[in-house]
Amino acid sequence: MKKKTAETLKIILFVALGLGLAWLSLRNIPDETLWENFKAVDPYWIALALAVAFLSHVIRSLRWNMMLEPTGYRVKPINAVMAVMSAYFINLALPRTGEIARCGLVNKYDKVPVNIGIGTVVAERVVDMFFLLLFSALTFFVGFGKLQAYTQEKIITPLAEKISPAVWVVIFALLTVVAIGGFIYLKRRKKNQPTDKKGLIEGFIDGLKSVMEIKQPFFFFLSSLSIWVCYFFMLYIGFQAHPATRDLGLDACLAVFVFGTVGMIVTPGGIGAYPTLVGQTLVLYGVDEAAGISFGWIIWGAQTMMFIILGPLSLIGFPVLNRSNNNVEDERTVTS
Repeated sequence: MKKKTAETLKIILFVALGLGLAWLSLRNIPDETLWENFKAVDPYWIALALAVAFLSHVIRSLRWNMMLEPTGYRVKPINAVMAVMSAYFINLALPRTGEIARCGLVNKYDKVPVNIGIGTVVAERVVDMFFLLLFSALTFFVGFGKLQAYTQEKIITPLAEKISPAVWVVIFALLTVVAIGGFIYLKRRKKNQPTDKKGLIEGFIDGLKSVMEIKQPFFFFLSSLSIWVCYFFMLYIGFQAHPATRDLGLDACLAVFVFGTVGMIVTPGGIGAYPTLVGQTLVLYGVDEAAGISFGWIIWGAQTMMFIILGPLSLIGFPVLNRSNNNVEDERTVTS
């Protein structure tokens, strides 16, 4: 009960943060200005950008199968794609639960144990974090001057003025204690788990270890890189859709890409955070703030609409496209 309450409060907090950022980003922009920016968008470029975005999700589903292979399980390619799209959609309504639902779907239709599925998803997130850090390092290398000045003015200086060095020491000490305490707690809990729960933990660990046992590591790396390259070019193609961003270079797109990705992580589905960070980053490259934030909302809205359309279609598609499997299961039930 306490766990459910904590999760509910966490969801409410993240949603409130997203809505608060949305209000802050839009409060000083007149409705007419927003509407003019929306009307200036070329829908053909947006459609092409979404096609590239969808390609990235297809590659993600194929990569997931590569991660499952060492565990002895495999998901039908169409099911893997539908599971990924369903997860994105469910995350919009119930933040942080989409990945669990994704594993539940392939458990039902492809018999992949949920604990192994979740383990591979966690490993997948670790790999994605590596590529995010890689692109972030590239971004700061390419646009160090502008980004360093922005970081200093907007983040470092305000924090230094509000938080004394002593407070930073206390924060670091508390985080260290929490990390050590959490490690000890998990270790003791694993020892005291009943046999069946140990099986769940071992399955989860097998999923995590799968990334180290990939049979084709080169293609795994190539697919992971391709996902992030698709993300980048989805945004760059989106730049061509709006007059304010059409003439910006790859360096601006790279910076917007990295900060926008952070926005997608900070709040559920990136609501509020994504358009705000995209808009503020575009200001660094000479784009009017209203146009920059409008562009952020346009790109965010297009991606979200794709999930809203393809997510439910995927959920409907599971029982329809796996009907033969369902019939076999029904026959087995009747026979037994």
